[in-house]
Amino acid sequence: MDYTINRGVIRKQVSQIYTDIESIKTLGNGTIEHAMEVGNIQGRINNLTILGLISDEEHNALFQRLMKAQKGGKHNVRYTAERTDTVPCSF
Repeated sequence: MDYTINRGVIRKQVSQIYTDIESIKTLGNGTIEHAMEVGNIQGRINNLTILGLISDEEHNALFQRLMKAQKGGKHNVRYTAERTDTVPCSF
């Protein structure tokens, strides 16, 4: 099959990912919404990379921006002590 790739659409998708990365800073770290949005963004980045639509450099830049945004978000974790207890598993 012969596919035509519209680079303008790819650039628009990458631009939207950058916008979404900036918007996750408003979500509280540790919330389900934050986790779901980060997972969604990671999946979109991976899909573009796997399909060969963005370069490895662009992939790395997007992930670095995502990791930086996660560190800069407002924290919503009330208790952060490390847990060492275990829970029995039935299987």
